[in-house]
Amino acid sequence: MYLSGLGYFAYLLFMLPVFALGVWAQSKVNSAYKKYSLVYNSKGLTGAAAAQAVLKHYGINDVRIEHISGKLTDNFSPTEKVIRLSD
Repeated sequence: MYLSGLGYFAYLLFMLPVFALGVWAQSKVNSAYKKYSLVYNSKGLTGAAAAQAVLKHYGINDVRIEHISGKLTDNFSPTEKVIRLSD
C-alpha cells in the first residue's frame, strides 16, 4: 500500500503514540516482574505447587502442569489442558 506525504504523516501521527504506549506497557511489566521475582511467598510454595493446590481446591483433575524455559513465558493452553510455568 502506497501512502502519499500527508497519508504517511497521518499514519505516523496515529502509530507513534500506539508504539509509545506499547513500549511503556512492556517496561511496566518488566519492572513489576523484576521487583516481584525476588519476593518469596509466605507458604514457601513453588509456582507449580501453588497451581496444583488451586486446581485441587476447585476439583480440576484434567489439567497438567509443565515446565517451560524463558522469562515471562508462563501460559495456559486450554486446547491441550496444560499450564506451563517458567522458573
